[in-house]
Amino acid sequence: MIEADIAVIPQLPCVFPHDRVNGGRILPALKSGESCSGVTMKKPKLELDEPQARKFIRADRAPTEGYSLVVDGHFKSHHDTVEAAEEAGMKLKNQFQMLQIQVYDSATKTRTMIEWPAPSAA
Repeated sequence: MIEADIAVIPQLPCVFPHDRVNGGRILPALKSGESCSGVTMKKPKLELDEPQARKFIRADRAPTEGYSLVVDGHFKSHHDTVEAAEEAGMKLKNQFQMLQIQVYDSATKTRTMIEWPAPSAA
């Protein structure tokens, strides 16, 4: 049924300006009722800016600056301050108590275990 509908669609007249199609070449004007099926249009060239170079942090190597969370022996997230790393680690430890979570300090190359429940500040 669809093929029959397509077969009865008449050729529509060209809707492009008749004197400036096909890459800017001047073409003769089409007569009323003529189609422009033989005319090809030049596609506009997309110019994209060069993407910014992304800084990749590899999960299998210790970071060289800042603080990172180590979850079950794997480096996960990177933080600028020890407080931010401890906060993220405690948030994760509150959700999943069975995980072994440490904060890695890249300056001293040491790891500090996050204990749960958090020690009371008494």
